[in-house]
Amino acid sequence: MAAFKVGSKVETRGKNPRKCTIVDAIAKAEWLVEFEDGTTENKTSNQLQNRKTLAEAAKKVAAIILTPSKKKRKSRQRKDDDVSSKSDEDSPSDGDTPVQSKDDRSTSSSYNSEESELTPRPPTPPSAEREEVVVEDVVEEVEDDINDEDPDEGENEDVNLAETMHIDEAAVVDEDTERRNARKRKYLQEKIKLIEEAEEIVKRIQPKGLEVGALVETRKKDADTNEPERGMIVEKVWAEKGAGAAGGKKQYMWKVRLNSGEEKIFTSHQLKRQDGEGIRKYVWQVVETHYPDENNFDYDEIGVVGFDFSMFEGNIDCEAPDYKYPFAQLFQYLFPGDPREVVRRMNIAVRVENAKKVSNNKKNTKEFSLGEVMRGFGVILLAGPAEIGGAEKLFNKEKKKSPHANLPKMIVRGKIEGISHPRFEEFKRYLPSGFEGDDKTDPWYRINRLIEGFNSNRKFKVAASRKKVMDELMSAYRPRTSVTGGLPNISYIQRKPEPLGSEFKVVVCPITKIMLFVEIQRGKDAMNSDEYGKYSSEIGVTAAFVKRAVEQVAHCGTKHPARRESAEDNEREVFHGDSWFASINAAQSCQDMGHDFVGPVKTNTAGFPKEEIEAIMKDWPSGSSIVLEDKENKLVAIGYKYSLRSKILSFISTWNAGSTGEGKPYIARFPDKHGNMCEREVDRPELISDYFDDSDVVDSHNKSRQFDLALEKGWRTTDCWFRLITTFTGITATDSWNATRFHCTKESGFQDMSIKRFTECLVYDLLNKPWEDSERRDAIVLGVPVEDSVECSLVSPTHSEISWGSTNSTVVSRFDDSALYKQIKSSHKLVQTERKMSGGSGRSDRTRRTCSIGATGCTKPKKTSLECMHPDCMKGVKKRNSNYSEGIFICKNPGCLEQHQLQVFTDARRARH
Repeated sequence: MAAFKVGSKVETRGKNPRKCTIVDAIAKAEWLVEFEDGTTENKTSNQLQNRKTLAEAAKKVAAIILTPSKKKRKSRQRKDDDVSSKSDEDSPSDGDTPVQSKDDRSTSSSYNSEESELTPRPPTPPSAEREEVVVEDVVEEVEDDINDEDPDEGENEDVNLAETMHIDEAAVVDEDTERRNARKRKYLQEKIKLIEEAEEIVKRIQPKGLEVGALVETRKKDADTNEPERGMIVEKVWAEKGAGAAGGKKQYMWKVRLNSGEEKIFTSHQLKRQDGEGIRKYVWQVVETHYPDENNFDYDEIGVVGFDFSMFEGNIDCEAPDYKYPFAQLFQYLFPGDPREVVRRMNIAVRVENAKKVSNNKKNTKEFSLGEVMRGFGVILLAGPAEIGGAEKLFNKEKKKSPHANLPKMIVRGKIEGISHPRFEEFKRYLPSGFEGDDKTDPWYRINRLIEGFNSNRKFKVAASRKKVMDELMSAYRPRTSVTGGLPNISYIQRKPEPLGSEFKVVVCPITKIMLFVEIQRGKDAMNSDEYGKYSSEIGVTAAFVKRAVEQVAHCGTKHPARRESAEDNEREVFHGDSWFASINAAQSCQDMGHDFVGPVKTNTAGFPKEEIEAIMKDWPSGSSIVLEDKENKLVAIGYKYSLRSKILSFISTWNAGSTGEGKPYIARFPDKHGNMCEREVDRPELISDYFDDSDVVDSHNKSRQFDLALEKGWRTTDCWFRLITTFTGITATDSWNATRFHCTKESGFQDMSIKRFTECLVYDLLNKPWEDSERRDAIVLGVPVEDSVECSLVSPTHSEISWGSTNSTVVSRFDDSALYKQIKSSHKLVQTERKMSGGSGRSDRTRRTCSIGATGCTKPKKTSLECMHPDCMKGVKKRNSNYSEGIFICKNPGCLEQHQLQVFTDARRARH
């Protein structure tokens, strides 16, 4: 978009432009202009353009290469033949030194000074030949373009049009260039005709999603009337659902007021919209160029917030006494969730297993410390730079030969700097317990805290750029003994380098290349449900993910004050997605939330004029494009062709996502008939060139993780949950590497460091950092960091988890959680219930019920007579069947009681906060 300022000489857009001068700025993208007759008006930036000058007109003509006439080609050929024959007659005799004239240099022959005779020169490749423009044929077109030029400007300048365009009339144009020029002329004529005719393309779609106020009918007909029940949705409710539905115990349902006046509740699968109801109309009109109403500028500060990257500057000496282990500190800072919470949950699982071992007289497992867990992650990462996979090979008692310098220091005869092979096997066994969620009804509960912790960490600590990119990620996994290998769902995407495994939809910052958001794909049925696929019943699965991702990632980096201000002001951000994400629904959903979206449309074509664009551009040349606007819905459709035989690319964009003016050209590379590689610039709209500049950022991240670091290939396992943890470990290491490359200066050397070399340094820090063993008890039992300063923040509007982010200076904790937890632990204890069983005369035995918690190691389905002694826990609780159940019964499993106490502590801490 042209940049205007006060004093700029501009003109209005349209067939009859009026010259004017900007005299004042009224508002953002709105100007007060004064015309030549002295009148003034208010104009927006879209209504103005810079005045056309003679040089611009000449440049435009030079871009349109015209075919020379047959008469001129024959005349030039005769001239070349005459020059060639003359050269043969005047060739020098033996011993004479030939002198090459200016005319001879332009012919296809050259002198050989040694043999004193003419030697044929190899034919010049067509790619090296210069193109010709017949000036006489286009002067009339230039006059049309510059007829509005100010006569007072340049009246004393003698402008040579041919020199301005750098035209060489002696150049030869080959047949390919002639055909390309003819197609380009035809394309320009057709495009101008479409703009002048201003024809409209009308598309209508009936939304399939449900919403409050929609007129609906049941899919199943009534048995008595043989007609479906019809009515209007009046409310969306969270209610119990019947058996057999995907996941959970509840789901969103719809309260419908039927035409008979009765109100009923239906699921999304039981309803559909009435025919013709809610039809949306999209009117597309061809325009020359689209300009946004608002310009989006990137944030001033981008990157990881709250971490001191100066530790990476200068000479890093890992053997110095004041070495700060910066690699380990950065990995811990970007770790998915709180490492101490992971250790605490692992130790709960250890205690449960130890309780079972007492009766079998087996040796108890030692509880883990924070240092042991971080060293365990160091061993997982060691498989990357060592290029040795599996614990058996890494812990082999023979010394390993590695191409990396520091690795032999770490691998010493069966022990890797503080963790033995048997202890690492115990670490692998209990590690998934550290990321388990509390909702055991969720099939993916084993990694719930892993995903939620990752998203919360990035939302709070990574201040991303204004533009963000959506794409897919695969955690490669090949089951051997079953179809899914223990996973609730396994995906196969043929186009991916690793097609089989767990699929994630992700969002990445294209500037820092740090991953900001991940969402596990649970399968078709689960992602279509309202419980796991929020908004899916309203706008569809793909658009629903875009809406969920925008909610989570918008204004990422809430630890930074500027991002919080941006969120309060609801500043616009731009999201790019590939063809899986792009659709009319996705663009409108993003726009309704105050943000913008750009993406290529392939299959989600409802309401989009894809067929019409392809029909119009069928014979258009490379570099051609067409722009259509829907002014009512504030949407933009773009068609683009980067080569003659390529498919036509169609893009959907919101109104303020960007301009379709001239952008960064596409560089086409191809061999000529002599085998020489040639390059040619192909025009692209600015909005599309911006999209392709960062479209591969997720693929680059995946390549670094999957093939350069290659942890999944190094750790072959039958434990599907350990495989997913390995993937997230690789993501965290890759993000740490990208963050260091972004923040550190070129002199530090980290910008050119490979990910394997970076991971090697990271492994050294994780294995050698002096982690304090005192953190094993107090901090881990309470689940609270024991650093000098902590900051508590609800980092996500969609999650109620309280995450803790460490700082290095000011204490911002507002209450003593240790005292609160001790109070809860002393008041919430188990006692034998005094309640008596009912149902028979004279029954006096104690009440026995199944455990209400169901933590790891729970004795379900066995019943227990132990209940919590706290008065609030002994009150009545409403059950699913509307009956009341008194008391919270908990089995003798220590993990169940501790989980109950922790839940009470979390609720109390949230209430106090």
